[in-house]
Amino acid sequence: MYRLIRNTHLILGLSASLILLVYAVSAVQMAHQFAIRPRVSSENLTLAPGLGARSVSQQLMDEHGYRGDLGEVTSAGQQIRFSITRPGTAYDVTYDPAAGRARIVRRELPFMGLLNRLHHLNGFEHSNAAMNAWGWILAWISMALILLGATGVYMWFRIHNERRIGSVLLAANLSVSIVLLILLRRP
Repeated sequence: MYRLIRNTHLILGLSASLILLVYAVSAVQMAHQFAIRPRVSSENLTLAPGLGARSVSQQLMDEHGYRGDLGEVTSAGQQIRFSITRPGTAYDVTYDPAAGRARIVRRELPFMGLLNRLHHLNGFEHSNAAMNAWGWILAWISMALILLGATGVYMWFRIHNERRIGSVLLAANLSVSIVLLILLRRP
């Protein structure tokens, strides 16, 4: 039984390490506010007049290769504004239904910006299959981390000479975490 648990622990740790590294790098970027400057470009397109936001976004995706999720739709006078976003890229669309013209401003983040956006991506309800796949990978990684912790605790109790140092490390980690949580909650 111990051998099975140890091998499971090893396989889970190795298979989750790459995704956890992505999260670690993006967490460092967010914690230290490294500047991420997007590359901005724009284009004007002529579309069919009188369309709604969903129809315009579908036409942009089908005929012009835009990919991502449709964001909040707002109206300003005669214009309709919305965004189409995916990790690392955002398209801000302003559409004039009377004239059938759309102005698209594209903001493309560098690699660190992509990692940052992947860090915030969640769920399985995206229009893009790759974004849904990322959601399933994150669900699997979450379960793997729970199992990694459980198998680690099991092995810790099985190896008697490791209990003392494990207890010290666990107590230190718990203490630091509780102190940080208390300090973060104070006004």
